[in-house]
Amino acid sequence: MTNCWVPALKAKYLGSVILLLIVCRICAAERTPAEAVHTFYGWYVHEVMNGAKPLSQERAEMRKFVTERLLTEIDAMRKRAEARDTDPFCNAREFDPEWGKNVAVGNLYVGRIARVSVILTGHRLGDREFKLKLVRENGAWKIDEVKFD
Repeated sequence: MTNCWVPALKAKYLGSVILLLIVCRICAAERTPAEAVHTFYGWYVHEVMNGAKPLSQERAEMRKFVTERLLTEIDAMRKRAEARDTDPFCNAREFDPEWGKNVAVGNLYVGRIARVSVILTGHRLGDREFKLKLVRENGAWKIDEVKFD
């Protein structure tokens, strides 16, 4: 009877260890600007391809990846008729499902500001090449500017 609590304790311990590993993996996934870009585009392209509208329907999730300043700027741009049809993160009207899986990032960063070159590679719609500025905010790298040439 005294050993009844041992399996329950082991299960709680194992559950705590698994949860800790998951949290550590999530935190470690965005230690660099490149990892933050990979995580964002993997999530963002997946959401758009599944019919979601992250900019309007998943605002809280967007704030994990993008600064409030950029979101405000995008909102202002989208109010203008010419900017409504083009996605502000891919500069496209349609999405290639491979863009979220094929993200190449060139790191050039110093301190709390990062400037990176990004290429999203896709077979159906081709490649998208652009530059991002990321800033360190509350311990996370967040996209603060997107520039298409």
